[in-house]
Amino acid sequence: MIIVTGTIDVAPARREAFIRDQLDRIRETRNAKGCLTCAYSPDPLEPGRVLLIERWASQEDFDAHVAVAQACCPAVPSDVVTNVVSVSVYDVAKERWLGGWDLDFPSGSALLAKQGRSPMAPSPDPDVWSAPLRRWATSALGIHSTR
Repeated sequence: MIIVTGTIDVAPARREAFIRDQLDRIRETRNAKGCLTCAYSPDPLEPGRVLLIERWASQEDFDAHVAVAQACCPAVPSDVVTNVVSVSVYDVAKERWLGGWDLDFPSGSALLAKQGRSPMAPSPDPDVWSAPLRRWATSALGIHSTR
């Protein structure tokens, strides 16, 4: 899994408009093969700061997205952004839910559903944990944390 995080500074009066201007880009990214999450959000403490988060199923999916994005026109007008404070890419070896479950569920349920496959199909990587399935198991089956 690949996680991209970033912060972008814009003029405080333009922050909401900037996020609205990115809606098409966010939709395109979310529809890209392997995209699990994409969001631009206002920072609750910094009036001109926008937070970026993306999660990708694989490095290959992320690389394909970047190649397409670089081939297009710039998505952000340079007169709107005052500073790109940071953008970082993280390679994640394992995902686990913060709640401390000791259950093994298939990973990437959202991606599998997007591809028309059953989220309950066996995962090629059983060491990756799926928080949405854990929450479902809690509500539907009454399974509780072992801690």
